[in-house]
Amino acid sequence: MTLAQYQGDLLAQTREWTNLHDDELRRRAVKAAGEKDVGALVSLTTAYLAHQGGSGVLTSSRTIEAYELGARQFLEYATDQAVNLLRPGRHDAQGYINYMLASGRKPAGVQLKVAAAGCLYRALRWAGATDADPFRDAKVPKDRTPGIVKRPLLRRRAGRRAGSRRRAREVPALRHRTCRVAHQ
Repeated sequence: MTLAQYQGDLLAQTREWTNLHDDELRRRAVKAAGEKDVGALVSLTTAYLAHQGGSGVLTSSRTIEAYELGARQFLEYATDQAVNLLRPGRHDAQGYINYMLASGRKPAGVQLKVAAAGCLYRALRWAGATDADPFRDAKVPKDRTPGIVKRPLLRRRAGRRAGSRRRAREVPALRHRTCRVAHQ
């Protein structure tokens, strides 16, 4: 019989990291970063969000999922490009941004991925694994597309539209009759 750690809520999921002594936390984070262990680094990022993030353990599950996905994608890029996670080069963060933009991502989506990668580095600093902050000075260009184009106004339900069209057709007909009566 083996024991498995309870994974029910966010707080329980983060205990893997928060129950560690500081030296052990640092050692495991350094090992995970050196081996580019995606599972461990994503878990560390989630633990950081739950304990040091703005909402703490009340962080939305959708936010957690988005940050996990963003961290996984950054780690995939870092593995492919041989980026040293503990000592990234000056241009590695901007290179990641430019890579995503060149592959067709919109600036808003790139900003979300940069937030997740930045959170991964905050988690590594929280664990004491590195002092690096490569995304601090990285720039994501602004999206010049107007908001109304990206998210058009919601249309009314189909039934309402049909009724309003009918009324719009009746109004000129009534106006026409009124004019005819006035001229007789």
